[in-house]
Amino acid sequence: MQTVRFDQTGLFGGELYISIFQDPSGNGTQSTTLFFQLDSNRNLTQVAGPFGGPTNSLSFKFDFTDGAAGYTPGAYLEDQIGGHGTSLWHLDTSYSATILAQDSLPPGRTDLDVRGMEFDTTGVYGSRLILADSDPNNDNITVVLQLLPDLTWVNLSTPVTTQERFYGDMAISPGGAFGQVLYVTDKVTDTVMTVDPGGVHTVFASGFTGISSITLDATGDNMFISDGNAVYQIRAAGAVPGPQLVMREPKVEPGDVHTGSNGVDAIRLLFSTPISFTVADVSVVNSNGINVPITVAGSGSQFMLISFGQLLFDDVYTITVADTAGSTATGVAIDGDNDGLAGGNLVLLLEHRRRTDVTNDGAVNAADLATLLTNWG
Repeated sequence: MQTVRFDQTGLFGGELYISIFQDPSGNGTQSTTLFFQLDSNRNLTQVAGPFGGPTNSLSFKFDFTDGAAGYTPGAYLEDQIGGHGTSLWHLDTSYSATILAQDSLPPGRTDLDVRGMEFDTTGVYGSRLILADSDPNNDNITVVLQLLPDLTWVNLSTPVTTQERFYGDMAISPGGAFGQVLYVTDKVTDTVMTVDPGGVHTVFASGFTGISSITLDATGDNMFISDGNAVYQIRAAGAVPGPQLVMREPKVEPGDVHTGSNGVDAIRLLFSTPISFTVADVSVVNSNGINVPITVAGSGSQFMLISFGQLLFDDVYTITVADTAGSTATGVAIDGDNDGLAGGNLVLLLEHRRRTDVTNDGAVNAADLATLLTNWG
């Protein structure tokens, strides 16, 4: 497998596409590439190829463009095998492929080994086709390149040796928490680096072993990195989900009125992950805004038990768990407002009424009797 790309242009149906590299010779001399579509129903269909063979071995990386900045709409395919020229191709929406250049190389270069390839949709990098190249076998060069619409090449970064820097992959964040930024993985230092429009590299994340691939979601709020041990998800602090309420007992859903003759003496809350809290994180007030004394228990577990110093009886009570309570494991605040992001107080209403208080006005009197008699039978 060479490349996996979602068609975000809509020109190819917005589906997932995969390029598959085949090498029956085992030495790259008869390589071919096939293209497959994986649709939303998980149907895998070959849509193009095989391209290449004994006379022109081909192993394509690719990305889609809607034609911004003067590129031809469709997909651009960059060959990874330079034996018959490092060729550049174009795939149109009918999956017909055309050679744009049989040997497409920057001036003075004898080979390219493209490790990552992506169109800049942010405009920050000139809306150009960006390629991360690390070529150890011929030129011994690592550089970020731009391929312009007229098929000329421009260096985005200053070339260095592959001993100094060696790319594994690249991805451009569309915005969101990670900004409109180009990210690369570097195998020499086992780090993720940012590359600004001037080509300056800055270490963004480290601590990996055998770092390889990188990608970001369409929002730019989630980054995924693979190394020799695992696949990691990195999120900005504001994008990390906090513990959420899963269950409450007794129920305090909208319109839920408790009528037990003894009132309510406690409530138990179950969260999605263990949380840490103190009594200062919790408050209970009646309809007049007067605090109800409470004790809390269960910090460090998924359960929070709130015991009331007086029975909740014949009134509407507001129970608040502040987002100063948070995950025991990470310290991230609870997701009290259930919006998928950490932060936001959890606010619950609990109403208790006496069964004989028909009018729910807090008193049992003639008005209740009159309502009962009016509705009798």
